[in-house]
Amino acid sequence: MIFWETGRPVTKRDIKKMRDKKGMTLVEVLVASVIVGIIAVGMLGVFAVA
Repeated sequence: MIFWETGRPVTKRDIKKMRDKKGMTLVEVLVASVIVGIIAVGMLGVFAVA
């Protein structure tokens, strides 16, 4: 569970606020970076074979 500086747990409303502010939650950023990493490795593999 993630906690703010106040010490109370993060609620879905807090996540929605963060999403409205930043456009993406931390989880979405992590997932996107993993997908980009997989694609990059796949492209390197294709270039190495070709």
